Amino acid sequence: MNKTIVCLLSLAFLCSSCVEHTILPRPADTISESVRNNVEILGHTEAKTGGGRLWILFIPFGWGKEEVMETIAYKKALKKIPNADGLIDQKVTYTRVRVPLVVVTFVGKSIKVEGTAYRIKSDREKQNQSPNDKTIININNNTQKQEE
Repeated sequence: MNKTIVCLLSLAFLCSSCVEHTILPRPADTISESVRNNVEILGHTEAKTGGGRLWILFIPFGWGKEEVMETIAYKKALKKIPNADGLIDQKVTYTRVRVPLVVVTFVGKSIKVEGTAYRIKSDREKQNQSPNDKTIININNNTQKQEE
């Protein structure tokens, strides 16, 4: 009888895990027409990172801060495409698995970042792109174009 109760309690604890899945689209980055000429779209990219934390009698061991993991995944996504400066239309997916037991609780986290990579064109590329522009004048670090 005792073995049956212990087996049933063990099974109940093992099956009491919880999986949370959250998708957070970031606000759509709008690119104005003047900026759009200075940006090159490189393509879709995504990256994933994970971490875990083990709780023993309310004492945490391990790591898993969402902000740090999201930054790591963002940087991994940028590394996948050479010369990428950032992501637009970014979407972040959080997945958390929690296994609560009596003395020990494990929390595993995974974050996936995906979006469209872009690159900001250099001044030399901007000059080569627009043949109608005659000169470029720099005044107080602001670029002003004179057209004829």
